[in-house]
Amino acid sequence: MALRAVVGLVVLALFVLALSTGCASRLRTSVRYDHETDFAAIQEIAWDPAGVAPIKGQAKEDRVYARSVIRSGFERKGLRFVEPAQADALVFLAMGVHSRVRTEGMSSWGDLAGLSIDLVRPNDRYLYWSGWATVTWYEDKMDTRTEIDNAVASIMEQYPPH
Repeated sequence: MALRAVVGLVVLALFVLALSTGCASRLRTSVRYDHETDFAAIQEIAWDPAGVAPIKGQAKEDRVYARSVIRSGFERKGLRFVEPAQADALVFLAMGVHSRVRTEGMSSWGDLAGLSIDLVRPNDRYLYWSGWATVTWYEDKMDTRTEIDNAVASIMEQYPPH
């Protein structure tokens, strides 16, 4: 499956997850991971050189900001960013915004944003760990940087898995 299609499916899955769980909280996060992976052995990481195609509603400056917040989060966990050829794992980021969603049990319409961080094995893109967050808002404008900060912090609390 092409990388662009996979990214589109990830963001769509984030939207469906948020819609199906309702809106009791603005920010929802979750992680999944390979239980056989030795996360202590992952010390050096790099951004996935395959990159990601822009997704509807995603501003380039938001993506750049998210990458810097994610990098800081992993560095606080003791991981080092290196060139992709030397990395134990690659970091893949997907972000997107979907406008005008109706949440289950609610009569109002809102906007939904999603962010996903994956750690994959460099040679075959095997998924070691994935954390994602969704946020629904009803105001005219959301503070994107605050939402990115909150989403990444909440996801990074769950790395490494215990």
